[in-house]
This record gives sequence, C-alpha cells and structure tokens, in this order.
Amino acid sequence: MTTPLDEMIAEFEKADDYMKERELRAKRIKMPADPEAWLSNLEKKLAEKLPQLPEPVRSEYTELMTDQIKTARNWLALGEQAALRTMVALLFDNYNLVLHNIDRKDAAPARKGRSAGGQSTAEQKQAEAEANIAQVVELWEKLEAQGRPERERAGIIANRMGRPIDTVRRWVKKAGLR
Repeated sequence: MTTPLDEMIAEFEKADDYMKERELRAKRIKMPADPEAWLSNLEKKLAEKLPQLPEPVRSEYTELMTDQIKTARNWLALGEQAALRTMVALLFDNYNLVLHNIDRKDAAPARKGRSAGGQSTAEQKQAEAEANIAQVVELWEKLEAQGRPERERAGIIANRMGRPIDTVRRWVKKAGLR
C-alpha cells in the first residue's frame, strides 16, 4: 500500500529524472557563439511566427517564451553557463514546437478536405433516401387505387423494392401517408 509520502517521493524522483535528462540534453546541444545575439534573434523570429498561431496557443507560447528568454538572460548575466545551456536547449525545443504548430495549422485545410468525404457520402445517401420515399409514395398510391388494404401495402412495397419492411414503414411515415 502506498502512502501519500511515497507518492510524493515518487513524484520528486520523476521530476529529478526529468531535470537530469534535460541537463544531459543541454550538454549535447551546441551553444551559440554569442548567446545574447542568439536570444535577440530568437525574439525577432518569435515576433514574426507567434501571430500565425491561433489565439489560445499564441498567448500561452508568448508568455512561456518571454519568461524563458528573460531567465536565459539572467543566467547569462550571472555567468551560469550550465543553467544557460539548459535554457538554450529548452528555448530551442519550444521554438521548434512553435514551428510545428504553425505547420499543423497550415495543413488543417488539407485535412478538412479529406474529411469532406463523409459529408458527400451523407448527401448521396440522403438523396437516395428521398428518391426511395418518392418511389414508395408512387407505389402506395397505385396500391390504394387498386383497393389494397392499408395494412398490406407496406409489405407489398417492401417485397417489390427488396427492402426490409421496417424501412418501408419509416419511409411511409416520413412521407406522411400514415
């Protein structure tokens, strides 16, 4: 049985593992020769790219990236190279996520076009159903003219059309014949 203390310790261990992985990733990244110029350039690129994102994502990324750039500048001013390297790696990853989200937003119309197949199929089926209802009305009126009782008409129509009787009954009801 786990206690709340065990859960808290496990959570801290996960956070610690995450930070160790972040630091290892930061060690593999190539630091820019002039970090201040790189941060300024990143701010310019973000000013161009962030307006292309939809609003809830844009405000979140703006706040996140602004805070991270400010933190990176603080680490640069303090001369903390290890912390600066970690922030540069994080900024690099987040900038790539911004670019990825912009690409996904730009690809959305293409994805929407692919999903239109279901709409066109629905329209075809609806037109087909309307044609079937018109045929049922025509047959219903012929059978009525022949003097067939109402209770037999749906069964006869179902046999002639090769459709289930319940389907024909629904069509009769939609046509307002019953």
